[in-house]
Amino acid sequence: LDASNKVQSWIDQSPAGLLFDQPTSTKRPTVLASSFGNMPSISFTGGQWFSGGDVLDLGNTSRSMFIVGRVNGNNQTFFSKSVLASAPNLYGLLTYFTNQVWFLNFDSFSADKSVLSANNTAPYGLFKLYNLIHDRVNLQNKLFINSLSFGLNTINSSSNSNSTHRFLIGAYNNATDNGENYLLNGQISEMIFSDSQNSV
Repeated sequence: LDASNKVQSWIDQSPAGLLFDQPTSTKRPTVLASSFGNMPSISFTGGQWFSGGDVLDLGNTSRSMFIVGRVNGNNQTFFSKSVLASAPNLYGLLTYFTNQVWFLNFDSFSADKSVLSANNTAPYGLFKLYNLIHDRVNLQNKLFINSLSFGLNTINSSSNSNSTHRFLIGAYNNATDNGENYLLNGQISEMIFSDSQNSV
């Protein structure tokens, strides 16, 4: 925390020790000491985000992603490693259009994309468990919300997804990855990334 009790950096608890930070004090989120389950959460109000730099490429390995959080409207992002364009090597979790949650993944071939859309997930403003699975064993992307399946898509067996895009928390990369869009108005209590195809 900085001198104003804002979150300057969020440090990965794994042995990798990745650092997600925000050098600009006016763009730092705050901590809510007692939030979901009386546990703390990081609160974003539509103008705050973290960057981890060029980290967490999908590559050609499986990954399971778990996020406990809430979002208060459309066109908002929990995380992304992307650009605001139809381009290869991007993925993220965001709300888009009306009452839709998207697990977005363009693989290393620009013509191949996987979009899993969960409709009618309203009301917004409630904490939910989001589970995204990039399963390279069974070649599937899967999306679960509160343990309910919202479908699967087939992924390309030859994809090796790597990019120089920043990994952002609370925002979506703009078209040239030098700015941010779709900023989060909500909270994140937990984020867990595992290099496996674990189920819910």
